[in-house]
Amino acid sequence: MVKKGKSHAAEYDFTLDQGSDYRFQLEIYNSDDTPKDITKNTYVCKIRRDAEDKEVLTEAVATIISNNIVEFHFRDEDTGNIDTDGLNYQELTEATYDILQITPEGEVTRLVNGFCSVSPGISYH
Repeated sequence: MVKKGKSHAAEYDFTLDQGSDYRFQLEIYNSDDTPKDITKNTYVCKIRRDAEDKEVLTEAVATIISNNIVEFHFRDEDTGNIDTDGLNYQELTEATYDILQITPEGEVTRLVNGFCSVSPGISYH
């Protein structure tokens, strides 16, 4: 039996439009609310149908844009390759994602996780 629990990571849900670019930024702070220097870290953000699925639907390009801000970009050509089930833009395909932070020492921390809905593209095809 799987026990449901609360993750220590922040939770954030969003919707992607199939065939469109989608960007968002994450500001990272220390526990004392001062900006955290993340310039040597790397970040990974992958979307899968479910957590155990081996297939990655798409992966964001992560770019550090300042000392404590990283931007994630899902490119249109990648979101366009996500197979959606809906017959119109309101019939969303559900998936899950997380964001990992990896320090130069190899320490991995899940910062954010949640659900990603994908709205079928109409003009994209």
